[in-house]
Order: sequence, then structure tokens, then C-alpha cells
Amino acid sequence: MAHTAGPWKAKGPYIIGGNTEVHHLYIQQAPEGRTIADVGLWLDMVKEQEANARLMAEAPSLLAALKALRPLFECGAAEEYAAEIEAAEAAIERAEAKP
Repeated sequence: MAHTAGPWKAKGPYIIGGNTEVHHLYIQQAPEGRTIADVGLWLDMVKEQEANARLMAEAPSLLAALKALRPLFECGAAEEYAAEIEAAEAAIERAEAKP
């Protein structure tokens, strides 16, 4: 199964609940707004969790950008950057792996 098509966006924080405050950040599919992920928001880690949500929201764009660089992997500098190219190919493979 492929991942949910991007673009995604980080949305929040939201406060949910009646008597209890539960803060959440959501990763949503744009423009539909369908929730892809719910990132719990601990009050002592707000900035870090917001950064995590932004990074997750950029996952489809990062994967597309990495895949777009594949033709450059074949250029003359490939030997010089063999470890980086191998890591990029492995990341693409993991992202597109079927369960």
C-alpha cells in the first residue's frame, strides 16, 4: 500500500476534551483536511513536538525531492558520494516498502 498522497500540513495545536485538557497536533492531508497522524502534545515539549509535526508533514515532499535527485546519482561524482547515495536509495526503499 502506498502512503497517503501529499501535500500534508501540520495543523494545531488543538485542545480536546471537556474537563481535561489534551493538546494535539495533527498531520492532515491538504487540501482535504483528512487526518493522517495525531501527534500528542506534552506541554513541556511543545517546540520539539511542533518541529516533529512539521518534519512529518514534509515527508511526501522530501521523498519526492529525493527521488527527483536519482538521475544525479549516476553522474561522475557518484563514487565520491557512494555512501550518501546508498543511504538515499535505502531511505527511498524503506519509504516505499510494502508491509
